[in-house]
Amino acid sequence: MGGQYEHISGRVLQILLLAQVFSIANFTSGNIAYGLARHWAFVLSALGESIGNLALSIFLVRQIGINGVACGTVIPNLALQLLFWPRYICKILATPSRTIYGRAGFDLDWL
Repeated sequence: MGGQYEHISGRVLQILLLAQVFSIANFTSGNIAYGLARHWAFVLSALGESIGNLALSIFLVRQIGINGVACGTVIPNLALQLLFWPRYICKILATPSRTIYGRAGFDLDWL
């Protein structure tokens, strides 16, 4: 593509890296759901993330440009990784959410 896109692509990759960091932490959650035959939640969460990704990307590309598409990808992914998966895994394992967030290094007294 050439050097003219290095700044733009670098910024997009930095935005997408944020989602990847939190996704790595939840790979185990998906495996737990598969192992307990609760993989239907994985399908529904992927579908919801896809719809959110598309809607936000279309909206934000008009507002911010290519960085908006990256943000439209990251926001639904972060919602899924930080809100859905920890709580869902706690529910199927009968473990308080506070335990999972606390062991992950988050001090979330408001939960």
